[in-house]
Amino acid sequence: MILQPTDLVPFLCRATGKCCIHNLVLLSSFDIFRIARVLNLSAKELFEKKLLTYRINPSNYWMEPILNSRSNSTCPFLFRETNGANEKYLCEIYESRPLVCRMYPLKYDTDTSLFMRFSPAEHRCYECITTENNFTLEEYLQASSVNELLNEFNRYLALIDKISAAGLNLEKIKKKKEAQKKFFEIQSILYETYPEKDNIHNALPFEEMERRVDYILESQE
Repeated sequence: MILQPTDLVPFLCRATGKCCIHNLVLLSSFDIFRIARVLNLSAKELFEKKLLTYRINPSNYWMEPILNSRSNSTCPFLFRETNGANEKYLCEIYESRPLVCRMYPLKYDTDTSLFMRFSPAEHRCYECITTENNFTLEEYLQASSVNELLNEFNRYLALIDKISAAGLNLEKIKKKKEAQKKFFEIQSILYETYPEKDNIHNALPFEEMERRVDYILESQE
């Protein structure tokens, strides 16, 4: 069901933690930068500590970063808070949580730029589906800074598309050692370089990253 800006979003988080179990959370370079900063870690350390990992996107053969679930399939940043008989599950990085988490339980179509209700997510968090919430879609997205982060995400996706179109994805670099070297150099720039341990940036230097990636792509031609 496609939602219009004035449609109500029938969702009110009750901190059950169910949205943080068996959930695939894709990350952009911007997400990684914010998570690392709030934890006072470098981007590389997030992978070394196995908080983040990679998966191969089956549609474009890109090696994309994701949150690395614990052995019980929960998010590595989920923790339980108990107050007497009351129990709730909270997020360690809530203020810097990824875009995917901010949109939950909605689904976003990158082709049409439309938001829609997503039945699997609503079934998982059925306790949070309610008519008590009077937020419209526009208000819901604004409260979670979704639109601002979507602008970042679209810039990031455009760069990934450009890299893949240049032939640097896991399917096309097979048995090509020089292309493999460039592919993993780009991976490092996008996901494991910013922030560094001694971070000097207040925001992800995306333009600098684009220049570095373009230089590699130009040497590919």
